Amino acid sequence: MDTEQLRKQVDMLLQAGRYDEIKPLLLAHKETTEQDNRLSMVCYLCEVHEKESQAGQPSLFSKAENLDALTDRYTRLKFYLRRIDFGFTEDGLDEFYRFMAEWKVSAYELLAAVTYSVVHREEVLKVVRGV
Repeated sequence: MDTEQLRKQVDMLLQAGRYDEIKPLLLAHKETTEQDNRLSMVCYLCEVHEKESQAGQPSLFSKAENLDALTDRYTRLKFYLRRIDFGFTEDGLDEFYRFMAEWKVSAYELLAAVTYSVVHREEVLKVVRGV
């Protein structure tokens, strides 16, 4: 399956709410998944989905209407966290907190993004917590 076909399949599963079928599909086409940034990101986000589901929380997949919206959402979260990591908080964190509330970012998603997106994890978490 080529990249475009796989993206369309993932998009269809997202729109149909068949979230548990996404990871097996991506792993069945591992080579294609690994060669595409968006598909790789979705495969990684499957871990967040699994943790949220186990905790009885709404899945991050249910918070985006399609593949593009999902990956754009996650890219924005990483952008905010990297700004915090590099100390660009002189304007405050209001926009970051609005994003977190508006997009209903779960603790699982936040921690996964911090783990994989920033260098100074503990410092970023302190800033996010307001410590």
